[in-house]
Amino acid sequence: VCVCVCVCVCVQGVTFIDTPGVLSGEKQRLDRAYNFIDVCSWFASRCDMIILFFDPFKLDISDEFRQVIESIQEHHDKIRVVLNKADQVSSQELMRVYGALMWSLAKVLRSPEVCKVYTGSFPEGASVPIHEPDESEAGFEDALGEPFFLREEAQLLDELKAVPSWTLNRKISEFAKRVRSLKTHLILMRHLRAKIPPLLFRRQVQARLLDNIQHEFNEIKLNKYKLREYDIAPGDFPDAKQFRDACLSGDLDILAFPRMSDRQFGKYLRTLDEVLKLELANVSKMEEL
Repeated sequence: VCVCVCVCVCVQGVTFIDTPGVLSGEKQRLDRAYNFIDVCSWFASRCDMIILFFDPFKLDISDEFRQVIESIQEHHDKIRVVLNKADQVSSQELMRVYGALMWSLAKVLRSPEVCKVYTGSFPEGASVPIHEPDESEAGFEDALGEPFFLREEAQLLDELKAVPSWTLNRKISEFAKRVRSLKTHLILMRHLRAKIPPLLFRRQVQARLLDNIQHEFNEIKLNKYKLREYDIAPGDFPDAKQFRDACLSGDLDILAFPRMSDRQFGKYLRTLDEVLKLELANVSKMEEL
């Protein structure tokens, strides 16, 4: 293990995790003693920023890299892309490479917004010579060179400096998302439990409900009056297939969920609403102070 310690104000309070390189060969992947995709997904859910590095000479997205990107795409707002070693190609070639990279990412990273791509050169140790425009690029008034790469580097550093300041906001947002998910699961489990008889044929009825779980979800999800009554949104609902798989595997058991009176159910909902509307607001105010 090689450790380097230096004084750098811009990364105070920031921890960098350099994951192992993505492998392309099947044999190398099988030799791993752990599930690389699951590990990346675990870190992605807990980190504040994800930086994907690309090489202008190796733009092909391997099967494993594709799986990694797909596993973290729900955190698309955290993802930043760096096109490294861009100083080793001409300006004209760099435009082609940039376009090819955006096209490849669009097929894998299906997000409503285009991810930010930083173009530059971030070598280990001393900087390498920046590509100088040749005669074929004489027509460009603003040919890509060292000033361009320095501006890109400065923008990336600005984002890194801002990480500690919006970490708490992200944690609050993640916690609010979990509370809303808990509230939605509470509503769903009560809805399903109410359809199972107290004594006879309980397992059979539960199996039938799971076989038609999407229909059961839609009874609430597509009912605007119920959504307004419970103050939830369609986006708060879990994936129906994943919910069914969790029930079949034993991670969730509808029969283990207790029957609730309207009074008990309302009390739990009010408690969760208070957390969302009051407790989280108080935490945000404390941070402002």
